[in-house]
Amino acid sequence: MHRDAVVGGLLALLSLFLLWETREIPHPPLIPIGPAFYPRAVLSVFLLLSLLLLISGLRAPLRVRARDWSRWFSRYRVILASFLLFGLYVLALPFAGYLLSTTLFTAAMQWVLGRRGFRRFPGILVVAVGTSLGTYVVFQLYLHVLLPRGALFQ
Repeated sequence: MHRDAVVGGLLALLSLFLLWETREIPHPPLIPIGPAFYPRAVLSVFLLLSLLLLISGLRAPLRVRARDWSRWFSRYRVILASFLLFGLYVLALPFAGYLLSTTLFTAAMQWVLGRRGFRRFPGILVVAVGTSLGTYVVFQLYLHVLLPRGALFQ
């Protein structure tokens, strides 16, 4: 079986499980749509895309070839770096707080995903600080969503 079929099947099972779990989200009587609508919509699209991946994987010919790990790593290093940065961001949130962690994460992701060069650094810094402050103002001050303060700033 092609690896796309395996991944598509596993993702379809995951989305079905998560769709099943959305039944536990309480539905307030006065709200017509309810808080479970958005997760169900996203998970339904995810399920559809997973099934399409499963079907395309079942239709694809099976090719077996030896792995060249250095070529594989050079091809996927940006993706691996993105996952690593996201993991570090999640670990840094409780310690450094939302503003500092998000600023550093946004700047690092721009550096990894874009063209590198120290001439771009001021622009990267402006976007990172602006994004962090903008989302902080919207979520913390306007919507009153509690964002992590961080142990460093308490």
